[in-house]
Amino acid sequence: MTTSTGAIWLVMGGALTLLCGALLFAMQWLSLAGVATLTLLIVIVFLICAVIVTAIEWGAVSPS
Repeated sequence: MTTSTGAIWLVMGGALTLLCGALLFAMQWLSLAGVATLTLLIVIVFLICAVIVTAIEWGAVSPS
């Protein structure tokens, strides 16, 4: 666990974001389209935050 780069978490997060994104995009034509849109944006923001945190951690452990 301590030697992992964290890339698997980003890959899985990206795959699940695509899956959720496809389902939430399909929900745009339902009566609660605003909820689907807001949730899709939240999911995307969470993935971006995960990438930022991983980038910060990679910078902290890389040799100078």
